[in-house]
Amino acid sequence: MKAYKLRLFPKKEEIEKLELSLEICRQTYNNLLSELNYGFTKNELQNFLLDLKVVNPEMKNIHSKVLQMENQKLFSNLSGLSAVKKKGKKIGRLRFKGKNWFKTFTYNQSGFKLTQGNKKGILWLSKIGNISIRVHREIEGTEIAALFKTYEEHQILTLDDITTSIANITRHLNAEISGLNSSDEGYRFAEEKLKLLNSRVHELRTSVRKYIRTLSQFFQIQKQRIRLEPEDFQERLLNLDRQRRMAHNSLIESLSVYSQTVIDLKNYGFLEKLSIISWNHGIDMSAVVDPENTLSIFSSQILSDRDLVKDWAISVHLAEQLQQIENIKNGTTEAPLAEEHVPKV
Repeated sequence: MKAYKLRLFPKKEEIEKLELSLEICRQTYNNLLSELNYGFTKNELQNFLLDLKVVNPEMKNIHSKVLQMENQKLFSNLSGLSAVKKKGKKIGRLRFKGKNWFKTFTYNQSGFKLTQGNKKGILWLSKIGNISIRVHREIEGTEIAALFKTYEEHQILTLDDITTSIANITRHLNAEISGLNSSDEGYRFAEEKLKLLNSRVHELRTSVRKYIRTLSQFFQIQKQRIRLEPEDFQERLLNLDRQRRMAHNSLIESLSVYSQTVIDLKNYGFLEKLSIISWNHGIDMSAVVDPENTLSIFSSQILSDRDLVKDWAISVHLAEQLQQIENIKNGTTEAPLAEEHVPKV
């Protein structure tokens, strides 16, 4: 995870809006801290923001997510103090912020967009507008949102494609070996591969969930750096990093085994009526004309791109979470949502 510090070049009107946002966020933080002394919970204070907007109409000029982040910041500070206290150290209490002690506000998840150019760019902030910014180097990062959109639109290989492919293989392979003797080498080979494939979808889902869990834990521990002793933090970080890499490797291996098994069956002479499409960069999976007679696999180029596999796994996880929410809304399932959270990268 990388952080970038870039210089803004706001105009006079934009400076006024930035300063107003900073001041209102400072007042919001102080008001929330004041109410915290009465024993309100985090969710109750979140709802209290609506009451504050009635008393202070200027708050409507600030993006709602920015104000919500002040509540998040307050409880993050509170957690930090609690962690220090557990170590037996003396702590004070959270203090109200004066103007000279409050210098940041946060746009989280929405309300902003960065357009990059040749060392110049435009940063759009909701309720503030477009601000000129100097981008001294290209901002790197994974385009998870963009990839998830292509996943939803079926432009890339999905788990449903794998499920359909295995169903096609099972149907055709059973028909092809029905005339073979059970002692034949081809029969035993087909049975072995079929058994392997039938367990593959469940194993892939398990691999995705395990990887997402370890990835989330890895990012969470980095936020606790200032709360832990250096040696303790380093030990936990290395341990979680090792688990994350092992889960990542296991996921790639599961995808590779599935793809190679399909290729092995074709090379042996089975599934002649089915064609293989290998998902690669630039291939639109939604353009497949005859999915019932097509076997979808991962290309070696995709499997060698660890960042892309990571984003694909997150897309799978997001799609499953959204489907689970939809099922609960429709009353088709009562299963609880998975505990893993999607990491912000």
